[in-house]
Amino acid sequence: MVYNNCTLLNVIVIFPPFLFHFCSTEEADLDLDVSMTTQYTARAGRDVEVFIPLKGRPAPNVTWRRGDRNMTGDNRYTITSTERATTCVIPKVTRDDCGKYMLEIENGVGEPKIITVSLKVLDSPSTCQKMMIKNVTRGKLTLSWEAPSIDGGSPVTNYIVEKKASTMKAYQVITAECLNTTYKVSGLEEDIAYFFRVSAENEYGVGDTCETTEPVRATETPGAVKDLVMVDSTVNSVTLQWTRPDHDGGSHISDYIIEKRTKEDPTWTLGATCKRCTCEVTGLKENAVMDFRVFAKNEKGNSDFSQIGPITVMDFIIPPENIHIELPFKGKPRPATSWLKDNLPLKESEKVRFRTTDNKTAVTVRGAKKEHAGQYTLVLDNRAVKSYFDINVITLGPPSVPVGPIRFDEIKLSRVAFSSLEQETFLFVPTSSTCLPNCVAVVHTCFQQDSVEIFKVALWSNFGSDMSKSIKISNFLPVLVCVPILVSFRGC
Repeated sequence: MVYNNCTLLNVIVIFPPFLFHFCSTEEADLDLDVSMTTQYTARAGRDVEVFIPLKGRPAPNVTWRRGDRNMTGDNRYTITSTERATTCVIPKVTRDDCGKYMLEIENGVGEPKIITVSLKVLDSPSTCQKMMIKNVTRGKLTLSWEAPSIDGGSPVTNYIVEKKASTMKAYQVITAECLNTTYKVSGLEEDIAYFFRVSAENEYGVGDTCETTEPVRATETPGAVKDLVMVDSTVNSVTLQWTRPDHDGGSHISDYIIEKRTKEDPTWTLGATCKRCTCEVTGLKENAVMDFRVFAKNEKGNSDFSQIGPITVMDFIIPPENIHIELPFKGKPRPATSWLKDNLPLKESEKVRFRTTDNKTAVTVRGAKKEHAGQYTLVLDNRAVKSYFDINVITLGPPSVPVGPIRFDEIKLSRVAFSSLEQETFLFVPTSSTCLPNCVAVVHTCFQQDSVEIFKVALWSNFGSDMSKSIKISNFLPVLVCVPILVSFRGC
């Protein structure tokens, strides 16, 4: 037997080396190893450079904000950011630049960080606020205002108060030593209208001025009435309304005087006087085109007037409104809907329209009239239960012709008194000087002995009933519905 000799070889294989690279990350933050500050103070007119050193891997992303506004696109600021720092340059700072600036940094590692930078600008104060004129009397008035919102980095030491006549260009200093936010001005001429202005001062200078927008005359007559409008008119009257003057001249306003003129006659004549801020001018000609002006009067005289016009004397008509009732409903099975009017079926027509959805139903009556008042009933019927829901609708309109009895409470040559048993109405006599509720009217005049006079008496609805649980349709203008009454003055 022959054996072969075998040799065992050890083979070593050498592979080329591999390069292993380990990447490290670091949360974005301030680099406290570099000198920095977050509190800056600068004089007005200087450039301010805010430098914030940063660290983090990868390099942080930087966003500058002031309030809710991103500063990146604002040409006012020059912002430069690198991997190691961010810089914001504010050129020629003013008091408006003072405040807080927010710097947000983040690089995807950890949470974003907010850094607050404060800037204090040493400057003069900002403008005073809300300047007002009070207590206007003859030759005197009081100015008041609010302190500046920005004091310029130093407390306000005093206020400078100035005046000028409305016809002049230059202001004159009244005082430069006012320590409060009010000042009493005296020595003003009544026939001159003045402008006033106030400025605040601190150790760095005088701030911008706060001025009155309109000239003020230091007189004891009131200011002009405001917001003069026409609120109603008929074929022979116009009703005007306005608001009180800003100042009463230091004296109670006793009356308002209304003057009138027509297009044909430019002469102003007295139309009416009243004590409230609304007045009806009567005795006008139908279709006349008129102007009106209103004065406020106190013990020292009349104010400047406020004027309105031209106004055509005619009926001011309010178009009728619609009745719209919409009600939600539910039920299973879904109920059928129908409507009743005064317990009778309500049918759809040109004026009456129904609209029903899965959970709502509505009825609309177009151009409501008196006859559309009454009880509207929604009927829901799902075969299991039938339910009724009542809605009371009231339309407001003129009363009917009075049927009496109209009672004569007093008949004299100088006075006639009427009354009626009608409720919730006014008894109105066109020639009456007194028209009272509860159906009482008094005529003051001078009658001839043994004369026979005819009066027209009307009921005027005041819509005074309790309708809090009803639907109100105010689409009718109140009108006078008259009946003649014959009165004989014999031996009165």
